[in-house]
Amino acid sequence: MKPSKRNLSHQRHSVLIIDDHLEIRQFIKWQLENDYQILEASNGINGYQQIIKHKPNVVISDLLMPHMDGIELCKKIRGEQELAHIPVMILTVKSDRESEYQAIKNGANVYIKKPFDIDLIKIRLKGLIQNQSRLIKPTLDTMPQTGKSTTDEFETRIMQCITSNFHDPEFSVKSMATQMGCSQTQLYRKVRAYFHQPAKELIQEYRMKKAKEMLNSDKKPTVAQVAYAVGFNSPNYFGTCFRNRFGHPPSQSRFVS
Repeated sequence: MKPSKRNLSHQRHSVLIIDDHLEIRQFIKWQLENDYQILEASNGINGYQQIIKHKPNVVISDLLMPHMDGIELCKKIRGEQELAHIPVMILTVKSDRESEYQAIKNGANVYIKKPFDIDLIKIRLKGLIQNQSRLIKPTLDTMPQTGKSTTDEFETRIMQCITSNFHDPEFSVKSMATQMGCSQTQLYRKVRAYFHQPAKELIQEYRMKKAKEMLNSDKKPTVAQVAYAVGFNSPNYFGTCFRNRFGHPPSQSRFVS
């Protein structure tokens, strides 16, 4: 199907909505089209073709679809080097933990249960877009120059994984290893070799730095809002981690250089 309103070359970020229910696609499109360039597909096969052709910034996909379901779609996206960086948000009526686990295991970044809250979709979508926008240049600029393309690729994929998932409270070393396609032992060894710290600390350090940026921003979010935004279920525990990292509580971050 053709993208709505404008050509994808426009500066607005593109979002591909894949769902076999026309009403759901139209509703999500109506809610998002003022801010994003919208693509649509009615099944996984057509959706995957759209992804190859247009390389959207984010994919929003139903889980249960004819011909190719959301999990199989995630596998195909993560299996292609040129597509593997694209975040995938899964929407589904399936609320069991096993379905969610399989979706995340196979590359979904966000798992939202139907009936969904459109505001939650907007918040998660905005976070995925912002993470992807910041991803490439800062990551490449700050990585050590080893002269080995395989090392650069691994480090880039690690940072892609963290920046795409840090907001998820269930994101862990185990889920990172799954997305990277290696065992936890291999991941621990490689991350320590390339970043000189354990994988768990690398994730925590990124969350803390993002939290400090948010707290010091002009938007002046509350501590609880920041805690949830960077993947903590408990604002109190977030406060403890923040104090241990920076030496002061998050509520004082704006006043401490």
